[in-house]
Amino acid sequence: LPVLSLQQQIKVRPAPRPPHVPSYPSRLCPISRLMMLRVLSSSTWTPRCVPLLRSSSSSFSSRLMSTKPIHVQLDYYMSPQFAGIAVALEKGFYDNVEVKPTFMATCPPGCEANRVSNAFKLNTELSGEGCDSTSTATIGVTEQNILFDVMMNDPGLSVKAVSAMFRASPLRIASLSSSPPTRVGAHYDTVALLSRLLPAAEVVSVPRSTKLDLLEAGEIDAVQIYETTETVTLGLKHPNLVTTPLSALGASLGYGQVIFAPNACINDPEHASTIRRFLDATFEGWRASMRDPAAAVRYLKLATERLKLDDEAHTHYPAHDDAVLEEIIRRCNDLVAETKEGNLLGTIDRDRYNFANDYLGSHRPSPAPRDFALSPDFYQPPKSLMVGCELARDVLDSVSEKAAGVVPSPSLTVVTVGTVPEGDTHDEAGARRMMYSPSDCSWYDKVAAGKRCGIDVKLVNLPEEATTEDVLKALEAERGRDGIQLTWPLPPHIDAEACYSAIPVSQDVDGLVPNSETRPVTVDACLALLGKYDVDLDGKSVVVLGRSKILGAPFASAAADLGATVTLVHSNTTPEAVIAAVSGADVVASCVGKPGVVDPSWIKPGAVVLSVGKIFTEEEGFLTDVPDPGAAGLYSSAPGGVGPLAIATLLRNVADKAALRASQVEDDRSKGILADDELEAPANWKSRPLTREFHFNDYPSAMAFVNKVVDKAEEIDHHPNFAIEHFCTEGVGVTLKYQSYDVGGVTSRDVEAAQAINDLWEGMR
Repeated sequence: LPVLSLQQQIKVRPAPRPPHVPSYPSRLCPISRLMMLRVLSSSTWTPRCVPLLRSSSSSFSSRLMSTKPIHVQLDYYMSPQFAGIAVALEKGFYDNVEVKPTFMATCPPGCEANRVSNAFKLNTELSGEGCDSTSTATIGVTEQNILFDVMMNDPGLSVKAVSAMFRASPLRIASLSSSPPTRVGAHYDTVALLSRLLPAAEVVSVPRSTKLDLLEAGEIDAVQIYETTETVTLGLKHPNLVTTPLSALGASLGYGQVIFAPNACINDPEHASTIRRFLDATFEGWRASMRDPAAAVRYLKLATERLKLDDEAHTHYPAHDDAVLEEIIRRCNDLVAETKEGNLLGTIDRDRYNFANDYLGSHRPSPAPRDFALSPDFYQPPKSLMVGCELARDVLDSVSEKAAGVVPSPSLTVVTVGTVPEGDTHDEAGARRMMYSPSDCSWYDKVAAGKRCGIDVKLVNLPEEATTEDVLKALEAERGRDGIQLTWPLPPHIDAEACYSAIPVSQDVDGLVPNSETRPVTVDACLALLGKYDVDLDGKSVVVLGRSKILGAPFASAAADLGATVTLVHSNTTPEAVIAAVSGADVVASCVGKPGVVDPSWIKPGAVVLSVGKIFTEEEGFLTDVPDPGAAGLYSSAPGGVGPLAIATLLRNVADKAALRASQVEDDRSKGILADDELEAPANWKSRPLTREFHFNDYPSAMAFVNKVVDKAEEIDHHPNFAIEHFCTEGVGVTLKYQSYDVGGVTSRDVEAAQAINDLWEGMR
């Protein structure tokens, strides 16, 4: 190629903007190894959905002057994994934060970091030659495992991850057969990784645009795909599709759709501000996608058509099928929701990122340094905000590991009466789930959350008019489960004490059963969050607002047990006493559910505030007891504080109960005690202990039977317990019970003795 000046390497082409479309970003296109920038004209047209004026025409002019450009290199065309960006473009979210993105053309897999680094360097050099007054912020998107390898091979690129759209890599291997693959197709940038994971297979590079065609044609017998997208479309054609997550092969790939930037951009305050505003708008787009996935489909189609980034004749996505695209977007929404810390989407957990880096570099001669290719504090919640999302996900991961080792799988039954209790049947469950949590990590979708962890969750939903007897009958029917949760509150006409007392302590996983050693899950969640931030309650002055049986009162008790001096205030406490108590407290836990019940001016500087109580509206989302923490040193709020830990704690309790049950079964087996699946009680005998009732018309008949049972027991050398009850004119009842009391359970010898009594009874009749 001829040597060109910097001005010759970039050519500016004004592109007219139709008056009926938003101020859409430009697109950077490659010319051989050079870059050509195509920008839209600088018309002052304003997109729909964005107010023309904030206060006056002069303020609008200043807004135009302050709008900052940003160059964006996606790792693919505008497809469903970028639905949040598409929504933000179409709804004007970038205009709202005064950022104008310009999108580079798609590049070969693995070249994103190079493209971003070179584009920023070139732009910076040009800014010094008079083409622009300043350089332009530049960012890219790729997978953590790709960024790691590229950076290890060429550290001179000097880029770092600042955010991520997916908490986990959606990378999988797909096959149309259950046989081990011998020839696997992969993108160029993933061949080395899959070769490590599949040493017995030949891993070949295939075009991402036609890789599924190659699989269906039999030219390869397995292929790299993404769980969020291609699994859906390929699964429609092949219902028996076999997919394997790379984590099942021992891989730890970390984050997906990682957003990265050159170090010089990150360190420049103006560029850093532009990038953060871009991220804010992008994740606002993802929130809108979560609230309305169907609308996100429409926005995605518009963005795809207008940006025209797709230079590949791909066969992955049936762009005409809105239902398929909506399912794909829902899956992407869930992965994005997993990145939430507090109420901020797109965060990267430092330890998790470094753990994946350690795995990715484990085959190299020397490990990567900590925080390699990561700017850990760039896009995070305030350091004073106590967030429980990542801790909850860690708990759920440990629950999955424990549940995998229990046979049969752990089981939970959730009994709910009406739609008032906060759970799957709640009137606002769908809205809360879509706005705040992925479906498999939500208090409002316990079936999906249980499935994620390998726990079988059964829902028993009773109508509002159900009686106490109906509830007791439903609870009795679930005695074979590892855990039972009776959701609070119950309708006022139901005897709550009788119902909760009917749940065996051995099945209490919610902490609401009288005399149970299990703490209420929200109380445990509060203590876990305080523990994460090293808040020691011993010797502290703690004020608890609210005295409910499921939160306020038990939290006060738990804090006192940990050495705190506790003041419990409630609806009968005078306002003056409430202010005095809060003002002097080291720790304030508000469990009322009344927004603004604590004024920020009351809070002592440096205090720890747990704002647990909240209400929900679809217009404003969660409204908490302490919306403004004032001078607090640490505080938690909703969403993203204590809440995520509640479902994690509940499922952890289920897994613990199941593990205890499994260990008891093994111990029982060593003693000869029969497990549930081994015990076949003889006809008319109830189990544990084996029990049967006999009825006689008179005492002589009953005693004659008892004498014969005694003789039979002597003969077989195994004696039952007797209970004789006289019903006057109604006759006499004789109850026999068999259990081997030396081992504390029912054995095969008990079953044989019970059958012998049955034979005796039949002979007497």
